[in-house]
Amino acid sequence: MVLGLSSDFKDSDGRDKINDAYAKVRSFIEEFEKEKGTVNCRKLLGCDLLTDEGQKYFNDHKLRDNCTGFVRLACDLLDKRLAK
Repeated sequence: MVLGLSSDFKDSDGRDKINDAYAKVRSFIEEFEKEKGTVNCRKLLGCDLLTDEGQKYFNDHKLRDNCTGFVRLACDLLDKRLAK
């Protein structure tokens, strides 16, 4: 969302500007995946948070800190991109 909003495009700008915004998002995802292997929470954490078992695993293994690290990485990657 941050990358899309930072592109500041309007519907009247045409498809090229929209495609540029999508390219920024794809590049961001690729960079995150390069660091962590995936952007999928279930794969990152090793559990499905939509299930009771996954919630128990998440809590038992204190995975909240992992989430904090993933968000921190995403913010760092965004910060580098937006600083350009």
